Amino acid sequence: MKPNVFFTPMNRPVHLNSNQVISLRGKAVHINCLSGSLFVSWPKGQERTMTAGDHISVSARGKICILAFSPSLVAIRKDGFGY
Repeated sequence: MKPNVFFTPMNRPVHLNSNQVISLRGKAVHINCLSGSLFVSWPKGQERTMTAGDHISVSARGKICILAFSPSLVAIRKDGFGY
């Protein structure tokens, strides 16, 4: 599945529909799942599922992909520091 959005991390939450994919370009990001459920993957085979309240800091070269399993609200911050 190809990402339908190439996304630049920002400090405001983003709504994702079911099965929507976004791709991040960046070295360090903090991802906070505010509602719904997500699947996050990044280079070297790393991946994680997330539900409301989960958060993760990812530091990777290459693309970070986020897939929404259900309608979701996700906050993404470029600098990798928490919410």
